[in-house]
Amino acid sequence: MFQQPNVNPSPLSSRGAQQPPPSGLFNDGERKRMFAYVLGLLVILGGFGATYIKFGSGADTSSERAQEEVAQLRSQIALPALRVEAYRTQAKDSTQAERSVVETDALDTALADARLYTSQHFEPMAGVELNRAVCEQFAANSLEQRGKIVRARGVIEELIQFEASPGVSGHFRGRVTLEDGANCFVAFVTAGEIELGAGDFVMLEGFFLKNQAQEVREIGWVEGPLVVGPRAVRSFPALGRVTQLNPDDFLDVEDDSIEGGFRPTPAVYWKMIAYARDLDPKSIDWSKAPLLDGATMQQLAADPARFRGMPMRIPPVVIQDIWSQAKRENPARVTHLTEGWLGGYEWLNTIHRVVRFDSPLPNPGLRESGEMTAKGFFLRIHAYESAGRGTQIAPLFILAEMAPHSTPPDSTLNTILVVVGSTFFVVLVMFWLLMRRDQKRSETLQSELVARRRARREHARATAQ
Repeated sequence: MFQQPNVNPSPLSSRGAQQPPPSGLFNDGERKRMFAYVLGLLVILGGFGATYIKFGSGADTSSERAQEEVAQLRSQIALPALRVEAYRTQAKDSTQAERSVVETDALDTALADARLYTSQHFEPMAGVELNRAVCEQFAANSLEQRGKIVRARGVIEELIQFEASPGVSGHFRGRVTLEDGANCFVAFVTAGEIELGAGDFVMLEGFFLKNQAQEVREIGWVEGPLVVGPRAVRSFPALGRVTQLNPDDFLDVEDDSIEGGFRPTPAVYWKMIAYARDLDPKSIDWSKAPLLDGATMQQLAADPARFRGMPMRIPPVVIQDIWSQAKRENPARVTHLTEGWLGGYEWLNTIHRVVRFDSPLPNPGLRESGEMTAKGFFLRIHAYESAGRGTQIAPLFILAEMAPHSTPPDSTLNTILVVVGSTFFVVLVMFWLLMRRDQKRSETLQSELVARRRARREHARATAQ
């Protein structure tokens, strides 16, 4: 009887019943893993790219667009329509007798128009400061100058409050000596919540109605323009040009504190503002001025009085916020200040991590999240309310110079992107090479299996014969 020989199969032949690996580059599992790897690397690259774009593009310009929009809207504000022709018809001032009388109908018309005027109309309506020269122009060309917008500042010599009566509304009327010694007369609707009287220094914005004359005891006849406005406010004599600061100016300066709260704004504040505005940069050797680094900040925190009024240099810092702030009446005669907050990496480990600044200079193109350097003068420790942290304190500086600063680009992100991109490419190449190697091995193994099957079949036939 025929017996099948006992063939001892090799390890490879024992797997002959198994299916050989597919001959494609990737099977389903490998394709899924490859897709997951590629997707993960793309997510990483996208994250780094987005971070690079965010930091490289600078600060968000939304606040700048908002400011530009507000400025455009302000330029479209409707200006009050002053009834100039009515002033010319109703108010007479050709003779001294006419100037010594204030016509009721003319004054009532002017007071009604004054209620429509606000301080934001001063510049659009080409307002001027009232001084002796302008008073002389009004005296020489009264009719042509009616309704001219002016700003008068001076000392009240006398002031009378008139109650409302038939034909005229309630108002104040008086005489003022201007800062340069010229005389003018004023009429205004209100003084707000303050009480004004002889000897007070005031500011009134309004318009020229007519020239007025008044006989004053022990002086004689006094003549000047009559200015009609909505409201008189308390003001201060002008500081003029300030070219130096004295140590005695800082004797009444008090620092704010978390425990003691807010202290009054010292009088020297406005003098420092005027000094920073009028300063000759060559008058100070800034190279010898202390640099506000971390160590100096700690010394300032320990002894603020030592640095009071001292010229100091502020190193490259990040602008946390910056804006233009309109100001009320002040002796420096500034209408706007550039204000903001600064943060420096060198200050992170100090008591004061931020600096508050005010400057009479216009913003030289600085914006939030940008960088800047500055030169200025320390005034005092300033308290402020922080959201979530309550009362905090920071040094207040009056800046005389501000300049944008550009830090050399940080190559870290570029390096990371190059490394990640190179790694991604190397991984793809290696993955492809490994797949090619496995494919060749699979093809070789398949060829061996086919050859062995063929050999077994041939061997079986030969044995059967």
